[in-house]
Amino acid sequence: MADNRRDEPAGKAHRTNRRTFIRGVGITAAVAAVGTASTGAAFGADTTVDLGEEGLRNGDLIDPYLDRHFADGTEVRIPAGEYDYTGEGLGGDRADCALVGSPDGVTFNRPEDPEVEVRPSIMATAGTVRIENITIRGKRGEAQSRWRVGAEEGATMEVFNVNVPDGTIDGSDSTGLYAGSDHAGTLHCRACYFENMGNVAMYVSDAYTGGDGKVLVEDCVFRNINSSMVRFAPSDSVVRGCYFEGTEEPPADHTGGTTLRGIKVDDAGTSALIEDCDFYFTRGSNPIRLHYRGEGGSGTVRNVRIYNDGDSDAVQQDWETEGNWAGENIHLTGSGNLDVPAHFETVTGGDAEAPTTDYSVWTPVDDEPGSESATSGGNGTPKAAVPADGETLSVDDGITTRTLTARASDSTAGPASLPNRLEIDGTGDAEENAHYDFAVSGELSLDEGRTVVGSGETLWLTGDMSSGSVSGHVRNGVDAFFYSGTLDRLEIDGDADINVFHG
Repeated sequence: MADNRRDEPAGKAHRTNRRTFIRGVGITAAVAAVGTASTGAAFGADTTVDLGEEGLRNGDLIDPYLDRHFADGTEVRIPAGEYDYTGEGLGGDRADCALVGSPDGVTFNRPEDPEVEVRPSIMATAGTVRIENITIRGKRGEAQSRWRVGAEEGATMEVFNVNVPDGTIDGSDSTGLYAGSDHAGTLHCRACYFENMGNVAMYVSDAYTGGDGKVLVEDCVFRNINSSMVRFAPSDSVVRGCYFEGTEEPPADHTGGTTLRGIKVDDAGTSALIEDCDFYFTRGSNPIRLHYRGEGGSGTVRNVRIYNDGDSDAVQQDWETEGNWAGENIHLTGSGNLDVPAHFETVTGGDAEAPTTDYSVWTPVDDEPGSESATSGGNGTPKAAVPADGETLSVDDGITTRTLTARASDSTAGPASLPNRLEIDGTGDAEENAHYDFAVSGELSLDEGRTVVGSGETLWLTGDMSSGSVSGHVRNGVDAFFYSGTLDRLEIDGDADINVFHG
């Protein structure tokens, strides 16, 4: 998990550990497209299409594949890899369909020129439409690039694990996701990541002025976004389990100005809810602002943790909200302005909980479409990408560099029921252990014939091999295993080569 772990907030010494992002997204840049995983054909889709089987390869322009296959009644699966895209084929009206990237990592690379506008508009007209497991790379320019998303009444649009880590150039007015006044159904955004944008990351308040469709924002991460990170709130909408951070100056918008704000409630929807969120602000404006344009709306802020070193109110109200907005169990820490509306119930001093500042930039979601419950907590761990036969992949996790190789299995096969083989090869390094942990979807057993225990060493394994998972360490030797199914997870800490043989 890529996170920022500290015992407690301590002024402005806020640093980021980016290892998961390097491994989860950067790995896929070096491999050919090799198949996908799916959340299951539960979208009401009649047809499943694997774009790898349709000829899509790492580095290709994905637009024509989306234009051809992303249609009503179809679940489209994208193999792990990096693909160029301009937004063509992604937008349009859709019903009962899904675009599901491999949890091993799918990247859409914008055009190199940040001023090229990429502006798809996706509307769910019936059933559930899901976009899942996509990271968008490349800075956005002054031209207003964004994804417009929404749903007609009775329909649901799901945007899960869609990540925008590169933000915008300075002076850009580009936003992240926008829900217009035509949104009348349910928009569910979950486990998404946004950073360093010149304007709003999730602009979902305008729906109130038209269809007033419900918006659910769960387990998302917002870091150093100019203006407001989330503009909220249509009626019955929810922001839950999210992390908001203001620690660095964001890119300016087109006017040259900058403001760091968490949630801005700027429409008068009713029965809105902000709960179980963490706000960590060492600079900028309000973590939460109840804006004057939201006057007459109603809702609850509860079970949130706010750290504020700034001069602005922790929760600012621009109108008298008592009787409309309630505040319950608001934990306040930090050396700045900790003011909130007087009728809010707060916890301060030694009893106050500091916000949790862990976050992930890659969080595949594996639950049924249409579900409104959040269980991931926004801190998933990506799976390692496995290259195609004959490919060799150098994996740099920020500490060591190793190779991961997959090739056709040789003639010395294991049991017929276990056609694949994994080797963790630490030969040649008599000084350092390589610790590993992996899991497969099928059965697993030790390949005793190829396992080589280094001189003076012992075979060290833990875990439950009968359930397909094992941990161990190797030094100047080889640990080898037979398995069936797929290699679902692989983590290595140390110096070793990883070889995967497909039967």
